[in-house]
Amino acid sequence: MNETKDNRIIRGLSELFSAKAFVVLGALLLMGSAFPGWMDVPVTGWVKGYKIRLSENLPSVISYGLLCLIAGLLFLVALFNRFRWVSVVAGAAGIFLSLSFLLTFSVFDSKKLIAISDLNQQEKRITSFNRYLPPNSGEEPTFDEDISTDTIQDRLYAAFHFSTFGWYAAALGSLFGIIAFMKSGTDKRIKKITLLSIILLIPVYLVLSLSSYLAAEYHRNKGDYYLAACIYSKAVEEYEVAKRLDRNIDYQKGFHNNSGKAFYFLSRSDKADYHIFRANIYMQGKDFPAAIFYFNRAESVEPSISKTVGDNFISWAYVNYGLSEYRKGMASSAVESWRKSLETDPSQIQAYYFLSRAYYDIASYEKSIMSGVQFLKLCKNKIMKANVNSNIADSYYKLKDYGLAREHYLKSIFLDKYENVRAVMDLIGK
Repeated sequence: MNETKDNRIIRGLSELFSAKAFVVLGALLLMGSAFPGWMDVPVTGWVKGYKIRLSENLPSVISYGLLCLIAGLLFLVALFNRFRWVSVVAGAAGIFLSLSFLLTFSVFDSKKLIAISDLNQQEKRITSFNRYLPPNSGEEPTFDEDISTDTIQDRLYAAFHFSTFGWYAAALGSLFGIIAFMKSGTDKRIKKITLLSIILLIPVYLVLSLSSYLAAEYHRNKGDYYLAACIYSKAVEEYEVAKRLDRNIDYQKGFHNNSGKAFYFLSRSDKADYHIFRANIYMQGKDFPAAIFYFNRAESVEPSISKTVGDNFISWAYVNYGLSEYRKGMASSAVESWRKSLETDPSQIQAYYFLSRAYYDIASYEKSIMSGVQFLKLCKNKIMKANVNSNIADSYYKLKDYGLAREHYLKSIFLDKYENVRAVMDLIGK
């Protein structure tokens, strides 16, 4: 009796870990990966696989999610013994697609990852602003102060950090396809050759893809060395080589600041980075008007820089200026700075969050509501939405629209049921 039971368990496990089981599981993971998020963007939430384009040069419908969906459907063909080779082809394609996604966003076209890192910093500022509001701390934001985009290693770490279930499902499903092929009845020699080919192709792909970017980082590091050694002309030469090898460097603020320092000591005021360096000195001294002046001067010297880092520098200067003024109790001045921040760079959605409260403080209740509603359209973070709903409710209360005020207080409590003192006390009229 025990032997029969043991045999049944062994047979069940054998079926569970059979080649066909891996094919089905791999197909489901690959097809399913098209619909959940592949990137968790701070404040704004997940970006789903079918919404992430394979290339800016291709139609938007051709996405990572779509290709994974097609690969998953191909997997199912491998259920037929005569087409078992399809699983390894689809699996290998899925692995290289997953690698391509990771490398594209961290290295090949890193401006999107830099934008995500910028939102990460915005989340930090929004969190720090909460101390000016009554308690509401039910859910911690996902800010990670270790995130940086200065080096290739930093960007790879950031890409892994912000990658979510969709990307991992695609990678795991692809791996299951290769496992299915290795467990099939194909000749052992063919299986070994196939596996060895895939293992060798991955480092070859990485070397060929990353060579110019690694060379760019080498020359940038060399430029930083010359900068530290006060050999500024050599530093500039190395920075120029790095820019030629990697166009993404133009989106990195730290690079422009270091380049600007070299130009500053060479008295090259004809260069935009010279003025960026001067602006950052004033930023450190919290002289925000002077910083804004020099950031604008950088754009007048080199207008194209506005599309890479120029507008972002200016917008952040206005954000910091506004926070400085708000801390001094000058809400009107803060409102003006945050409004200019959005005019310069609409991606600074933190400004909507700040404006939703600052407009209330200067009794511009309709504008407070409008700013809050705009923020809610962009934000997926529950704790932030809870606070903004309370801001909107406060403004409706001042406008004597008690029905809408109550509705937004209730929304705030629904979004954050834990330690939401602010909404609860306002709802009961205390």
